[in-house]
Amino acid sequence: MPRGIRVYQLAREFQIGTDEVLRLLAKDLHIEVGSHMASVDDDVATRVRALAARRAGGGGGAARGAPAAAGGGPPRPPRAPRGPPPPPPPL
Repeated sequence: MPRGIRVYQLAREFQIGTDEVLRLLAKDLHIEVGSHMASVDDDVATRVRALAARRAGGGGGAARGAPAAAGGGPPRPPRAPRGPPPPPPPL
């Protein structure tokens, strides 16, 4: 069975959208895949990594170091716990 990596995993490595990885595959490498769940061979994944690193300013073919926060904005406040609403106060 051939080894490979899924498109969404490549997108996660570089914190880009799966649509961007699909675009890299289709337009730059002329490789059509069906969806973000499709697998690509290791040699194709290496080519995608090199392109993504070059576009991100990394220059080399290696993956970047520690990833930045997703979204690039300030962190969100913690969510309120879910559950039933509290009872109304007595009158």
